[in-house]
Amino acid sequence: MTQPVFGLKVRPRPYKCTACSQEQEVQTNHTDACYAICGSCSWKMGAHEGVMLFGKMHRTFTYTGEAPTAEEINPHAL
Repeated sequence: MTQPVFGLKVRPRPYKCTACSQEQEVQTNHTDACYAICGSCSWKMGAHEGVMLFGKMHRTFTYTGEAPTAEEINPHAL
């Protein structure tokens, strides 16, 4: 993917878990990597790398969707 885009409207976007390759939607306002609870592997505490946040294992996710359109830019983020 090209450069991440920030300042978008908050909405579910397609992401892929870097630990197990599970694809799921994560609600973000950008297209950069993020942490989220993976529905497939977060319950496996020591099986993959992750970050413990608020008592739950979060995995790194990468954006897999299309490039955002101009309509997705949040005018209040500028």
